[in-house]
Amino acid sequence: MEPSSDSSSMLTAIFHPIRCRIIEILLQEKGLVRFSELVKQTGMKSSSLEYHVKQMVENGIINHTVEGYSANGNSQIAHGILSLTKLSQNDLEYFKNHYFPFKDALMILRLMTTKPLVIPDLFSLLSSFQQYLTPHNLDICIGGSFDLDLEYRAMNFSDFKFQFANTEILSDRENFSQFLNHEHFSTFIKMVGSQKISIFILEKPLNFYFGVVNHLGIIFLPDLNDEIDYQKCLLFNTPEGIAILSSLIQTLKKKAKKISISRKMLEDPMQLKKLLN
Repeated sequence: MEPSSDSSSMLTAIFHPIRCRIIEILLQEKGLVRFSELVKQTGMKSSSLEYHVKQMVENGIINHTVEGYSANGNSQIAHGILSLTKLSQNDLEYFKNHYFPFKDALMILRLMTTKPLVIPDLFSLLSSFQQYLTPHNLDICIGGSFDLDLEYRAMNFSDFKFQFANTEILSDRENFSQFLNHEHFSTFIKMVGSQKISIFILEKPLNFYFGVVNHLGIIFLPDLNDEIDYQKCLLFNTPEGIAILSSLIQTLKKKAKKISISRKMLEDPMQLKKLLN
């Protein structure tokens, strides 16, 4: 099979603790390494290791001949990326089960060099909000595939006291229609409390969910079954990370239909449905 030329697939393929170890072994040996030696040095079962080296070969990260496996230029690049991003074991465990649904490999690399935090649950996420944000006059932009059950749980967090001045919502038509029909929609609108609200209708659905609140950003990525994981997320708290997310949002906005609405209109889903049609 020919190696994949998709650089974003290559990036996804290296964010795994075992694959990082395989790269290290091959770079240290500086020659062909038999499969049995990789089994010995990684301590993995043959069947599991076979899956990983196959993925790495298909993505061009390592080479394979009948004699064994070896490093190549992509192996060196991958090792450099891992050194640059300084991923922890916790980070690697997260990326073992999730992926970036972006085609721009450079953007993925730039995002990872900002060293986002892996947030394990909703309580930890809301605690981070309290740590990094002031509670009043916040500007919020949310988008992608919504899970209002997640928002509802957030709103019922005992210390949730944030107030938003401006709100932007980006979603495709079908997802936004489901958003309007959700049982927690009215509670969500009450929570937002913004007077200035803009809706951006995207042509296609997004297989991730994101939010940017002032100088804090989050992304909920899909798992390997292509389902968005609304339990864990990446938290971006550096100016560089927010700048990259903001650039992504601006790109999405340019391709979307903008609808500016009043709070009164937002409180009447029927009026919004008419605007969508």
